[in-house]
Amino acid sequence: MAVCLTSCGGESQSRQLASLLSHFAVGREPRGDFPLVDRRNLFGALGFNVDWEGARRVPVHRSGTYWLVPGTAHLCIVAVPGGSQSVGVVCADKDQALHHGVMYTRLDQRSESRLMVGVVPEGVRAAMVRTGDSVEGVKVHDGLFVRLDSVMRPPDVVILR
Repeated sequence: MAVCLTSCGGESQSRQLASLLSHFAVGREPRGDFPLVDRRNLFGALGFNVDWEGARRVPVHRSGTYWLVPGTAHLCIVAVPGGSQSVGVVCADKDQALHHGVMYTRLDQRSESRLMVGVVPEGVRAAMVRTGDSVEGVKVHDGLFVRLDSVMRPPDVVILR
């Protein structure tokens, strides 16, 4: 399988990607200018077609940049943490993204913090994050939730409401 460095497919594929993005508030933002260097770093890392030209910047007010990147059968969050050479990617297939959204989690050993960035479908107002015996509610604003805490493990379950 191939990863597209510019755009994938023809006009009908563009309409399909636009239709997928239309279910997410972030997906209706203007297209971003996804850094070419990061595209090259990711080339071959994703085993399916993605539309780099359709990438939307996710407005996270933390260090680094976050992108919502559509694919022919997936929706991905690509994270480029500030002060780091790493790039994080998490993807959900189309059906999963439309019902449950996509969430990126980063555990930072240095600062002993956990950052969760979730892009959720229209109509979701909150996310309930369960880790062990702890359950925390996180408000969703414009189809996005961000939580920074000191729990040093990924969540067990995230429930959208």
